[in-house]
Order: sequence, then C-alpha cells, then structure tokens
Amino acid sequence: MRNSAPVKLLHKCLLAGFALALAGCAATGESDPRNYFEPLPGNSRIVLMPPDIRYYLMSAGGNPELHPAWTAEAEAEFATAIAGRAGIRGIDIQVLQRANIHEAHLQYEGLHAAVGEAIIDHSLQGARLPSKGDNAISNWTLGPGVEVIRASTGADYALFVHYRENQASGGRIAFAILAAAAKVVIPTSSEHGFASLVDLGTGDISWFGILEDDGYEIREPAGAEVVAEWLLQALPVAGSFADAIETE
Repeated sequence: MRNSAPVKLLHKCLLAGFALALAGCAATGESDPRNYFEPLPGNSRIVLMPPDIRYYLMSAGGNPELHPAWTAEAEAEFATAIAGRAGIRGIDIQVLQRANIHEAHLQYEGLHAAVGEAIIDHSLQGARLPSKGDNAISNWTLGPGVEVIRASTGADYALFVHYRENQASGGRIAFAILAAAAKVVIPTSSEHGFASLVDLGTGDISWFGILEDDGYEIREPAGAEVVAEWLLQALPVAGSFADAIETE
C-alpha cells in the first residue's frame, strides 16, 4: 500500500487556458481561446452531483476489483470537503447526496463519463471531430434533459466529478518486486479523472478540468480538503482563488 499523501487525484494544473487555471500546463494549450470559459453569472447556484469516484484493488495478476469501503470513504470525504471549502469561499454549492438522488439523475453520471472521455480524446488531444466545429470544449453537451436536475434541485449548474484509481494489493506489490529483479516493470497504480460544470438550462459544458497526478489521498479529510480547494479555485465563479487572495 502506498503512502496516503501522494495518491495523486488532482494535477497541480487543472488544464491551463481555463479561467484561473494554474500555471505549468503549456502542453494542454493554455493560450488556445477555445479552452477559455466566461465567468458564470453572479449568484449562480451550483449543485455537486454525487462524486463518481471508484477505488479498485489490483490483484497479483493485475485484475482490478472494486473496493467498496475505499470508494465510499472517498465519495463522502470529497463531498464534505467541497461543501466546507465552498462555504469558506462564499460559493453557493448544494451537495446532492447519493442516497437522495433521483433515478432520472443516474443516467447523467454515465453520460458525463462518456462525454468527458470524448472531450479529452477529441478536444484536448488532437483527434478533432468535424461535427464539433472548432472543437471548443464549450461545444460539448449532456443534452437538454439535464433540466430534470434543475427542476429537482433549483440549481443553475451541476458540478460532475469522475475519478478512477487502481491501487496495488500486497500480492501485486510482491509480484512487481520480483519482476523488477528481472528488469521487468509491472504497474502498481493508475489514476484517471475529470470534472465538468454543466449548464442545467441547456446541458452545455460550461467548464472542464482534468483530474490527474500529484494530488492527495481523498479518502482522508486533509487530502480531500486540498483537492477540493484546487478544484474550487479553478471554477469560473466568484469566490475563486484570485478573489480569495484579493480579500485576504
């Protein structure tokens, strides 16, 4: 099991080119105007959808098995951290608990996962789609059906979070050590994820950020707080990192 501090959830740069994105992500096209998002209207209400987070434990052979306890811990800690940090920043975010989610909402968890992967493949990594015009991220949508979320929550925007992490079991680590002796590299962990802010009036993506390396363990309160802060500071809303710096 690796140390809890460097679990790597949120990369230090949440995709430069976004409003208030962090420095150091030149490879993602920080000067590309297609990746710029206008600030949200004042007094916008945001609902955090239940974080779509899954933790897996890799067997010695590399087969991932869902770890329900870690998954539940991460979802709970991350949602709590978002609510707490948003309150400190004065950002109006309502946290929607998974136990209270409507069945009609569940389809958008999977749809967001699919659209997010498509954005990465076709708007960020060069495999452009002619049907998306200039391939700006803002051209992507979850469809007008998200109005059902607006009707049930009263929110203007929904914040979706998708994250997958594979951690090595003791058997996997032992296998990797033995393989290393033969100069064979065996993967022992992997992480992948992203977050989107969706306009609940149109279904359009209003903001998109990549969740990658160099983060912290969100199964623990301290790590979840750091990740939540990084995410909130990148959102194009009042109460962002720049606003907080100016008022401190």
